[in-house]
Amino acid sequence: MKWWMIGIAALVGCAPAPSGPPLLAVSTQVASAPSVACATARIGEDGELRWQGGPGQEDILRDAYTLSCEGLFVSLRDSTLYVKAGSLARAMALFDEDAFLGSYFADLSLRLDTPGELSVDDPDSTPEALAEKVNDVVVTVVQPNGERQVLLSRSTAARITYDPSKPVDVYFSAQQSPLAWERLTLNAAEGSITAFRVAAPPR
Repeated sequence: MKWWMIGIAALVGCAPAPSGPPLLAVSTQVASAPSVACATARIGEDGELRWQGGPGQEDILRDAYTLSCEGLFVSLRDSTLYVKAGSLARAMALFDEDAFLGSYFADLSLRLDTPGELSVDDPDSTPEALAEKVNDVVVTVVQPNGERQVLLSRSTAARITYDPSKPVDVYFSAQQSPLAWERLTLNAAEGSITAFRVAAPPR
């Protein structure tokens, strides 16, 4: 089970049932898009927005866009994706697997084990031929007014704790393999995720 799926069913189940799918309020950046039912919105590769435009029809927006509806806000601007969905679990549930949210190498990902605790998938499962590339990956966690904590370095993984009442920044760096997102800001109090394709390393 992917890390963002943990606890989603319980949290989503607490939400009141909608009386009908609210329509997307489009900005000038997506004015040419048809009306969209917010309930079908998904986030895919490179932060693209996907939705069911009709029976058997999937529509897509890339580059800059804004989606705004009751209980959900998504925007993509200058390689920065922002998703706010009422809870962190509901925001995570919007991402398809090819968005590679939290991925540090292929299908190896960050794990949100419990509120206030982070880990990563075991790098030892990597084939020997790819071990050097995994050794190159560093995952670092930082909170406001807090020290840097190394979650993964030289294929050595740790489990760290953090204050879930404050935003937490997770930085991914690698020289030998591409990364979908170089920084994630997880804000449980706000129910939001901010993903940066490019980010300077933490100080």
